[in-house]
Amino acid sequence: MAPSSRLRPRSAPASALLSTDTTLPPADAISSPCIPTPSSHTECSSVGSTSRRGRGPTKGFRSERARAKTGGKLLVQFKNNVPIGINASDFVSEIGLQVRNIAPIRGVQRWKEVPADVRQVIKARVFTKYEVVDYDTSDDVRVAVDRKFQARYRDWRNWMHTHYKNCLKKEIDPKTVPFSGVDKDDWVWVIENVYEDEKFHERSMKNTESRKRLPYNHCMGSKSFTAAMHALADPETGEEPHIVEFYKESHYNKKKKKWTDQKCQEIHEKLVAEREKCMQEGAIQLTQEQISINVLGGRSGYLRGFGNGPKPTSTTRSTRTDSEDGERGALRSTVERLQNENAARSQEMEQMKNNQVAMQRQMEEMMRLVARVTRSDMMTQDGVLTSWSVFLVSSLIELKCIH
Repeated sequence: MAPSSRLRPRSAPASALLSTDTTLPPADAISSPCIPTPSSHTECSSVGSTSRRGRGPTKGFRSERARAKTGGKLLVQFKNNVPIGINASDFVSEIGLQVRNIAPIRGVQRWKEVPADVRQVIKARVFTKYEVVDYDTSDDVRVAVDRKFQARYRDWRNWMHTHYKNCLKKEIDPKTVPFSGVDKDDWVWVIENVYEDEKFHERSMKNTESRKRLPYNHCMGSKSFTAAMHALADPETGEEPHIVEFYKESHYNKKKKKWTDQKCQEIHEKLVAEREKCMQEGAIQLTQEQISINVLGGRSGYLRGFGNGPKPTSTTRSTRTDSEDGERGALRSTVERLQNENAARSQEMEQMKNNQVAMQRQMEEMMRLVARVTRSDMMTQDGVLTSWSVFLVSSLIELKCIH
């Protein structure tokens, strides 16, 4: 949830913080720095409000209480590039707190544009309270941690823009109501140089329209799916919920007792049916990833229903490809068999037609022969058929009986 828009003075600028820290740890030692907090750096306080009272910005009190109990740093573990465990939420909140207190506003719009020495100070302050497992030994963990800092800075800038748009909707001059914790001069600079820029406005409108095209949303709030799965794991076995159960957990609102969207219920029913089908005797056993791809569809580098966590494995993609190839092969075999049977039937029909034409010609020839004999020698003087005439007539009768 974004911090409320209550007014409070922004803390000392980043340049002031840097000036008080005469020595900074090297880049490869950021995992456990110890930088003293400057006396000039104080927590911001709220002095006014332009909207209903919210929970307010994070101040880090809960993490301080947790540190007091443990007597040291709080451990944070990453899984699938996402923090998990009891300290995960406080870790992310602490990142947001330090970003808002130290990161500059003027001249930058993205985390990567923040000066490297300022980013180092922000990380150092977070790591005085938290220790990330495998941060010093795993490149993946370090990248995942940096993405969390990037995401919190992006969220902070997004909350500012939301506050700016809300002021416009209420027909309030945004310049007179700075965002919570932002110096008024900085706030005016952001409005004049960023929000009122035509390119920024066009990009913002495009992103808003793209967001509206989402068919439905989940009900997990700000918690990542990976962290939610970890929290729902069996306390004895550590087994996380199946994708079928978790999809309902993340898209069915228990308080309102309804799905976030009717389509979510239909998808859940398909997931259940897919799992039951693969559990039948003789059926091909499918993993959770394969069930997700079969029902929710595939997407490069992303597993639907799992959030921004696990990625599709090569085994999943190859298994799905092999399955599709097998289905296509069976379909081709069926088509070829039907085509061969149809060709055989066509040949039989053609042969029967030819036989019928031949028999018809024989019949016509016989009739012409009988007619000639009858005209020349049908009756004797005694009114009795000649033996030849009798033979022809008998043959004709026998031929008719056969056909």
